[in-house]
Amino acid sequence: MNITNLFGSGFSTSWKSPFSSSSGASESVKELSPLALAVQRADKRIQTEVDANTAQLSSFGKLKSAVSDVQIAAKALTDLSGNDSGAAVKTALGNLVSAFNATSGIAKATAALPGATDASQSAHRVARDLHHAVSDDSQISNAFKEIGVKFHADSLQVDVKKLDAALMADPDRVRAVLAEVGQQIHTTTSAELDASGNLGGSLNSLSQLAKVLESQQSALQSAAQATSALQSHRVNGNRIAAYQSHAQSAGVY
Repeated sequence: MNITNLFGSGFSTSWKSPFSSSSGASESVKELSPLALAVQRADKRIQTEVDANTAQLSSFGKLKSAVSDVQIAAKALTDLSGNDSGAAVKTALGNLVSAFNATSGIAKATAALPGATDASQSAHRVARDLHHAVSDDSQISNAFKEIGVKFHADSLQVDVKKLDAALMADPDRVRAVLAEVGQQIHTTTSAELDASGNLGGSLNSLSQLAKVLESQQSALQSAAQATSALQSHRVNGNRIAAYQSHAQSAGVY
């Protein structure tokens, strides 16, 4: 919304009649200038909030999609069976690692965005909960390391040689470990994606805020239009009065 265009330059500079040296017309515009400036400041503040809210909504949408990808990849690990080849196991694990690491990065970027503090904290919790899913249970995390996967610097890293050796030595154990980790991550992502979870709650709050800001902008637009009309009425009235005064002094009337 461009309040400045609606008001015109009359709010920032004083209009002076070309017919009279009287300062009456100028003062009429000056009377309204503080109100115009206040509306313009409010417009700028609300637009800043709108921009921040829009960015957060967009980022949370990406985060929700990324967490869903992790959930799908985690489910694929729980579905591995003895009929799956070592290559299939490695592909399923690779998909989880890629989705997990991408989601971790998106969560951190979302948490760093300016805007609603609650939303930023929620994004931080998403990253924290995903990390806990692979690191809190020492038995699971140790088993994960034994087959060549470790959690480091907020991401999962795979030692391919160690994984290949584990698959060669005991493929059933590798599948069992991956199924257990997959279940842990699937449970976490399901909670995040739930309507009452971090993602669902934040998206709902940000959407509600967007409506509130839209309403505020609409109200401000109406106020600006009314103020602009008042300015035009006063300025035109003063111009007519100045013209009549000039005409009278010149003997036109």
